[in-house]
Amino acid sequence: MNLINEVDKPGSDIDIYVGKLDKVLEEKENRIKDLRNKLVKFSSMLKKEEMISQHLLNHNDAFDVFDLNNEN
Repeated sequence: MNLINEVDKPGSDIDIYVGKLDKVLEEKENRIKDLRNKLVKFSSMLKKEEMISQHLLNHNDAFDVFDLNNEN
């Protein structure tokens, strides 16, 4: 919080402080939005993986063809 230290100094310009703080907050907000978008994509991928996994478990008889230990 270097900005707070700057504004506490005698003769500092509060308008400059407000402008700099606004810029810092905007950058953090953009980073948070980007992270949330990545989280939504990750969550979607997890749901797809779970659906595929369930499908494979429910239809495992199709893979018996590839069982090399099976004598059939």
